[in-house]
Amino acid sequence: GYSSKGASAILYIDSEFRKHQYFVYTDWSGGLYGSPTMMGTKCGGPIASSWAMIKHLGYNGYLEKARKVMLATRQIQEGISAIEGLKVISNPEMSVFAFTSDKYDIFSVGDELTARGWHLDRLQYPNSLHMTVSYGNYEQASEFLRALEDSINEVAGDKVQQIQTQLTVSMIKGFSRILPQRWFRAMSKALSGLFSSEDRDKPSKSAAMYGASSAIDNRKNVHDMVLDVMDKMYRLWHGKKKE
Repeated sequence: GYSSKGASAILYIDSEFRKHQYFVYTDWSGGLYGSPTMMGTKCGGPIASSWAMIKHLGYNGYLEKARKVMLATRQIQEGISAIEGLKVISNPEMSVFAFTSDKYDIFSVGDELTARGWHLDRLQYPNSLHMTVSYGNYEQASEFLRALEDSINEVAGDKVQQIQTQLTVSMIKGFSRILPQRWFRAMSKALSGLFSSEDRDKPSKSAAMYGASSAIDNRKNVHDMVLDVMDKMYRLWHGKKKE
């Protein structure tokens, strides 16, 4: 509702259902503990901001925002469908949707969009990009479509990058199949730099990592690889901060 996250509401038809939401611990040395949620104590700020937004916008305000968002959503979806090789997945009714490609490496397209200031989430099964249109960005629909076309052209013309990504994915997939767990773990640590930029101001390339993650059958290896990348990014960020 255009307020801070953490203020969602859930309604139960019967109070017996609601009891499954509660968390109770009776053997704690600090006494009897009961909480409305598993998360325990929560800040009341999001609830206050939700109340303020509802009072500020009102019924008609929300309707008008929804109308503009849905118009922008349809414009973006139609623009995506008009680009050869791209397609919107399924038939989404609202403003959250994903699109994929049977012609281009969709994760490379995502990297190019990131380089242009558009940060879309990566999805798998199938490989795709996920986006949310909201009132905060609905006016940039045409700008986004231009950036998407530029990104497609860049990916289509950069054959070297395509080959590098394919080789990296094939190499990691092959090693995942033949190497013992601890050996793959050591290798993923060594390769973590391929998926994270040394420069905090330069966006990381994720095409190889996401391509490999969807191709590796051993999901434990994928789990370890993501941990290594996150740790690499954490150490780089704090190292730069100290400097």
